[in-house]
Amino acid sequence: MNKLKKRWGIESNLQFAIILTVFAITGTTAARCAAPVAAALGITSASTPIWIQWPLQVILILPLYQVLLLLIGAAFGQHRFFWAFEKRMLASCGLSYFATVKSKHGLKEGADRTEQQDVEVSEPVATTTN
Repeated sequence: MNKLKKRWGIESNLQFAIILTVFAITGTTAARCAAPVAAALGITSASTPIWIQWPLQVILILPLYQVLLLLIGAAFGQHRFFWAFEKRMLASCGLSYFATVKSKHGLKEGADRTEQQDVEVSEPVATTTN
């Protein structure tokens, strides 16, 4: 528990409990919603072989889970934590482009300050004085 709290930057046991609750509710909700969403898209056991239906439902769960995680996290007052969590998850999947948005000032919103430096820094030129 302490390793996760340290890794996630959490100090409060209450916040830790809230975050775990959000993960539990989100996972359950996404799993329960996958079948109706698949049925609405015409992916049913009557029309689709089971070896195609299950992978398609898993693929449907992934984006649904991401959206639900942000919505349920915000409802529990943990939007900042879950938005940072989503950005890390998207970056680890190679989709960090979707987690950063250029602002009107040219800086990336949602990125760290170290990531915002778009200016190349050249090596200083050594000068000699006589």
